[in-house]
Amino acid sequence: QDSQEANKLYHDSFVNIYAKYQDKNIGEEMTIISQGIANNDAQAMRSAKTIASYYRDFAQELLSISVPVSIRINHLNLVNSLVKIADSVDGLSMSLADEILGMKSIIQYNKYSSDFVSNLEEISNVLQLSQ
Repeated sequence: QDSQEANKLYHDSFVNIYAKYQDKNIGEEMTIISQGIANNDAQAMRSAKTIASYYRDFAQELLSISVPVSIRINHLNLVNSLVKIADSVDGLSMSLADEILGMKSIIQYNKYSSDFVSNLEEISNVLQLSQ
């Protein structure tokens, strides 16, 4: 249902889940991958693969929270974007072995990162309007 209480519960749940992933290098994957490619560093690429798993965990946890009706579609799109970002980071982590996969993955990463930001902005706007 839509209500101020439901929106606050959603916001608080989202923030609590997000906080769990703040120290997991989410958002730092491109720096790690670029350093891995520049230095031919397989360990950096494995670190990126770990970040991809954190994106999936983040998405999975977001599926468990109560979502107000007015943002349900944006929430689902946000979760889907996180999973697709994880897939892209997995592909990027393979760049040393498969340059074509890496190139394809960077395009996907850019698209799904942009989608994530757009959906997060939409959710934020709805939550702000309901206050």
